[in-house]
Amino acid sequence: MLQASVLLQTGCTLGEGPVWFEARNSCLWVDILEKTIFEYHLQSKILDRHQMPQMVSLIIPAGDHNVIVALQGGIARYHLDNKNFEMISDLHLDWTNIRCNDGICNINGHLWIGTTGIDHADGAGDLYYIDNKLTVQKQLKQLTISNGMALSPDNTHLYHTDSVTQNICCYTVDNSTGMMQFNHVAISVPKNMGIPDGMAMDEEGKLWIALWGGFGVGRFDPQNGKMIAFIQLPVPHVTCCAFIGENRRTLLITTAKKGLTSEELDQYPLSGHVFIAEVDVAGLKKYDCTL
Repeated sequence: MLQASVLLQTGCTLGEGPVWFEARNSCLWVDILEKTIFEYHLQSKILDRHQMPQMVSLIIPAGDHNVIVALQGGIARYHLDNKNFEMISDLHLDWTNIRCNDGICNINGHLWIGTTGIDHADGAGDLYYIDNKLTVQKQLKQLTISNGMALSPDNTHLYHTDSVTQNICCYTVDNSTGMMQFNHVAISVPKNMGIPDGMAMDEEGKLWIALWGGFGVGRFDPQNGKMIAFIQLPVPHVTCCAFIGENRRTLLITTAKKGLTSEELDQYPLSGHVFIAEVDVAGLKKYDCTL
């Protein structure tokens, strides 16, 4: 069993969306409910905080200093140095009761982004594909918690979970159009192991899946659905993970305090902090956004 250690004591209410920003030698993540982006510079060990106008769930590098962010109100571009913020699409949606959640870019830098109800109402979310002309196409309908996207090493398949189903589904994708076709259920996570949340793909084609309520991150083989390794954490609500560093052999793991009672927070005081774990396989390099 692999072990993790605390990188930073951030105490996030709902830590999510970790990502490696190679051009800046930094890693980023968000606290969705506190509307905050964090950037940690590995060399200087400086932590920067950026306040957003709405709940923010996803950050994707988009050039040397820009990121694309997904918020309750749509998609925006943000400059990490001069703090310039520009909304680029509201996705033509009414955001009163929904917000963005997880997403990923394909090899062309186009974006799949999911939505979820503010209170995760059944079927309140959808999954959209946005190209660099800002054309919005709905790909999956009536999801509850659209989550955990990862592309296969050959870019032909997308793994996605509607967390409440406990299933990670595999879709065949067309990277020129963003069209998704259901292929099969790749992994079914038993409820006693936790709820599948964010995920990351390694170079061997294995999925590292954060387990909400499951005290860790499991490495799963999508060819047979079995868990083949586990990173144990001292907190129950593990939300997402991303490979960081020059060799992408360090896993950055976000966690949450949300949903824990005061007694549980006393029992698990490291909840909401950001963890790292060293692993013996490199993570797959993710694509920047070109929107």
